[in-house]
Amino acid sequence: MVERIESGGRVARRTVRGRAVRHNVRRRVRRHLRRAVILPGAALSIAGVVAGGRPAVRVGGAGDGPVGMIDMIETVAPARQVRRARGAELAAGGRWGRLRVAQANDSTPSAPTIFAPGVISGPANDLSPAFTPDGETVFFTRANSTQSTILVSHRSHGKWSTPTIASFSGEWRDLEPTMAPDGSYLVFVSNRPTVAGGRPLDGSYNGAAQPTKGGNLWRVDRGPGGGWEGAKPYRLPDVVNTNTSIYAPSVVADGGVYFMQPVTPGGTFHLFRAQRTGSTFAPPVEVPLGAGESVGDFDPAVAPDETFMVFSSSRLAEKGTSLFIAFRRKGVWGTPIYMGDVASVPGSNNIESRLGPDHRTLYFSSARVTPAPTPRDRATTEAGLARMAAWDNGLMNIWTVPLDWWLAHGPPPG
Repeated sequence: MVERIESGGRVARRTVRGRAVRHNVRRRVRRHLRRAVILPGAALSIAGVVAGGRPAVRVGGAGDGPVGMIDMIETVAPARQVRRARGAELAAGGRWGRLRVAQANDSTPSAPTIFAPGVISGPANDLSPAFTPDGETVFFTRANSTQSTILVSHRSHGKWSTPTIASFSGEWRDLEPTMAPDGSYLVFVSNRPTVAGGRPLDGSYNGAAQPTKGGNLWRVDRGPGGGWEGAKPYRLPDVVNTNTSIYAPSVVADGGVYFMQPVTPGGTFHLFRAQRTGSTFAPPVEVPLGAGESVGDFDPAVAPDETFMVFSSSRLAEKGTSLFIAFRRKGVWGTPIYMGDVASVPGSNNIESRLGPDHRTLYFSSARVTPAPTPRDRATTEAGLARMAAWDNGLMNIWTVPLDWWLAHGPPPG
């Protein structure tokens, strides 16, 4: 249930260059609100000025601490201009009247749901969906223990088409596609030889050799007409592909690429970032997330503006590979936050995170299954068997969940 608080708020305070000034909020038009916090016994005030001279609105008063982040701030005025900011839906415009504040539901985050069951989430291992910006095309990995191929599906009238092999895949062990934020190219992992006529790449990680399961990062560009047919992949430079165990790319808005590689030769995976510099990249640097050398971090899904990422980690050994979210403020990554047992079901191998085209919806793969009721009638059993044949069989399926709850409850702007 949404709790609503209304406040007329004639006078508030804000800080400009270190000095407090008073102003009448009914007169001042604020079109660049950011996030707010509700405190018990709240009254509206301006918390301060953030980057670019934009005000941060805070609902403050006596109390023990934040109850939750604001879900919506709306001026009761004509000619509203709707804006989206991190963790909030904001409408502002005209003259200030009363502010109606709707507090986000703090009880629990949404539970994940299966994505395209029986079509994209099928009877094999299905992972790493990479969407075009319009959300109408998705590339993803379908794999078993010996084969991995990138497939493509298109949505028409709300239904996803039967997946087919992507034009650039099908010959080698290809996996983990990720889309550039502008949709102009796609980066993926492949064991294909680095030179014509060479052998497929061997990997080495988690203390063992991985014959023919190595990986380098490759790029394929979208054609001038918007299609992918006929596009030829090319390998990213050696400065990125420094070894044969490079996996899990995530491309950000400035062209930089995050990925995972063993932190030591043949060791556990950590996350790294390589900055794009013209037509090449700077040497990769490790993303400081506080994991020890023996702790594995995997599969980053990084927001285009790099304000947050979702990734998998083994840092909670009793829960198995689990989902975490981390926020970046002033160029520094904060302490990763476990996303909870509802999103990250313990023991179900939660991996291969990707962000949807809105960059606020998470897609990931998991071996979780639908719990069977006990006792159950024959019709329920038959439905369960049909589900097993289609997708619900304990292999990796793609699940999806909105990130709004986690983004609203993240650390305040720095």
